[in-house]
Amino acid sequence: MGNNVTNLPKPRKTNQKREWTWESFIDAWQTSESYDEVLEKMGFENTPQERSFIGVKASYARKKGVPLKKLQRKSRNSKIDWNGLADLAKSKTSE
Repeated sequence: MGNNVTNLPKPRKTNQKREWTWESFIDAWQTSESYDEVLEKMGFENTPQERSFIGVKASYARKKGVPLKKLQRKSRNSKIDWNGLADLAKSKTSE
């Protein structure tokens, strides 16, 4: 018979207490150019969890009719020259 061991999921961290109000959130969001600025203005750490938290709050506010502006997200792999790679690929197919 096989190994009958049950792997339990990792225990979840308890929700941390964040001090914020909708008014302070909207003020920080509308006067910022990036998630980093919002986090700084709100006094939150710049972690994936906190970035997700403010993104979810912005989405929720928009669904409730609050016209929040769109913030620029960090571009992933921004150092990659995609146009150059496209040209390289095209040049290799014509050989």
